[in-house]
Amino acid sequence: MVIKKMLMQEILARKALKELNRNDEVVIDHATPRTIIGGKEYRVIYPKYYLNYQAPKTVEMLFSGSISPERKEFLKNFPQAVVFNTNIGWDESKKYDIDEEYFNKLVKTKFVISPNGAGIRRGDIGMYGDPIYSWGYRFFDALFFRAIPIVEEDLNVYKGFKYYKVGDEYVYREDWVEFNLQKAKEEIML
Repeated sequence: MVIKKMLMQEILARKALKELNRNDEVVIDHATPRTIIGGKEYRVIYPKYYLNYQAPKTVEMLFSGSISPERKEFLKNFPQAVVFNTNIGWDESKKYDIDEEYFNKLVKTKFVISPNGAGIRRGDIGMYGDPIYSWGYRFFDALFFRAIPIVEEDLNVYKGFKYYKVGDEYVYREDWVEFNLQKAKEEIML
């Protein structure tokens, strides 16, 4: 018997469906990203429990994730950031669980550093016109934890959300946070 390993994108979609007592078919295209549930297409889908976390913003800027040589170079732009080098998202034994440690860091943070995805392939273009694997969960995670993402470059998959690019002046704006949260609830939650 072959057990199919699920990508985090599918795990999140299935958790969102479970919250609604649904068992729809889920089709994932991780490269672009695209999630199809019951014939309807989304970028990604997040479960509603992501909305349960609230705390005072005590951390100015955060990066939590694996640090490739490219990311290490990118992170030099943020000497003031709190940085956690972790591979939990790649760990099959842990990625299916709720990562309370990560969530508790995000909810306290004003700005989440959201570099390009670890598997970016510049020569291949996905459905949004971006290089495949260029997007990252961190961008979307930030929205639900009321943080503003800081990205490496503009990507079409982030179009319509409020965020900063590296080098911008970073001002924590409640109007952006509320706008992003509302848009995320409407577009990437069931």
